[in-house]
Amino acid sequence: DKPPNTEPLTAAEVRALPSGTKILVLWGGGNGPHEYLWKDGEVYHGERALGPLGGLIGSWRLVGRKPYQDKVWVAE
Repeated sequence: DKPPNTEPLTAAEVRALPSGTKILVLWGGGNGPHEYLWKDGEVYHGERALGPLGGLIGSWRLVGRKPYQDKVWVAE
């Protein structure tokens, strides 16, 4: 699949999403986009928590619109 033709969310917009929101994530390394569930500040695939966005360190500086950042959209 290809990412949506809209701007990805900023880190602040992602943090403001309500728990339970379905999201699309294009990981900074180029994998995706894949649909996940945003729940309590973490990304879930089914019942399994994948951890925070922003790489293994969970840095919000790694979430946004720039190259190599995790890009997030609300799933339709």
